[in-house]
Amino acid sequence: MLLRLLMPCIIFVLCGLTSLQVKAKSDIIIILDDLGYRPSDVAAFSLPKEITFSILPQTPLASEIALRAEQEGRACYAAYAYAGAKWKEHGAPWINH
Repeated sequence: MLLRLLMPCIIFVLCGLTSLQVKAKSDIIIILDDLGYRPSDVAAFSLPKEITFSILPQTPLASEIALRAEQEGRACYAAYAYAGAKWKEHGAPWINH
């Protein structure tokens, strides 16, 4: 699980190290999206604090992850799943009817 989370970070770093023609300073923001459903999501805390978390509200681990992220001083956002028109038919809780 940890390797799955770290692999994109490693690729970004390696791409930055091999690109010698970049002269301007650039920033990369990495956001782990849709945290809160799986117990394995807490493995994200082993990543550097500069990585931002995006947590789905009303998921089993949303409160636990959000509180821990705040205690560790991590950037954290609420993620809302795509709410297309078809979801209105099924009564998705995040859509105002």
